[in-house]
Amino acid sequence: MQTLFNEQVAFPNLKRLTITHLNNLEIIWHNKLFANSFCRLISLKVGNCEKLSTVFPCTDILGKVLKSLEVLSIYRCGSLEGVFEIAEFNVKQTHAVIDTKFKELNIEGLPRLKHVWNKDPQGTLTFHDLESVKVSYCGSLKNLFLASIGKNLLQLQKLHLYWCGVEEIVTMGEQEAGAIVSFEFPQVTSLKLEVLPRLQCFYPGKHMTRQCGKC
Repeated sequence: MQTLFNEQVAFPNLKRLTITHLNNLEIIWHNKLFANSFCRLISLKVGNCEKLSTVFPCTDILGKVLKSLEVLSIYRCGSLEGVFEIAEFNVKQTHAVIDTKFKELNIEGLPRLKHVWNKDPQGTLTFHDLESVKVSYCGSLKNLFLASIGKNLLQLQKLHLYWCGVEEIVTMGEQEAGAIVSFEFPQVTSLKLEVLPRLQCFYPGKHMTRQCGKC
């Protein structure tokens, strides 16, 4: 399959990228990027790309683009099933942990979306700066956060879910099975859970929530 950007394309100073109405686009990036390409990308918007199946498909893309990306918006992509594909990511191979600057995630109208993160990053990717998450009209999405990510959202301020197939907000991972998990959201000021007919619980396992010192 042809990619929009291959290993010979470089945008070392690009800060904002919008991709819309490319009906034949299946893959945005090649699995290897040109050195320093997209290293300053702050905002990415992808919409109305009917054949696109994922946004970040592999290790090399995650390692380079997520170092600077702050805002990600994805809307009306009928075939998209996942956002962050981290199955290949292995900290033993890279010898590094990627601390992302990711702050805002907006997802709307992805009827086939099955997951935002397909696998536990096991500490190799962090999302400590995430402040706002808004997801709507994603009927196939069963959960929003992996437990390893949900435990570390200390900067989260807004969480909005609307018309989704979500059964649980945070899903249990292999490492959390049988353990008591602690969740803390000291910065949340806006929480909206609307029209979620399949929602059963916040987290399916044993857990506890903590309030901040000012509460």
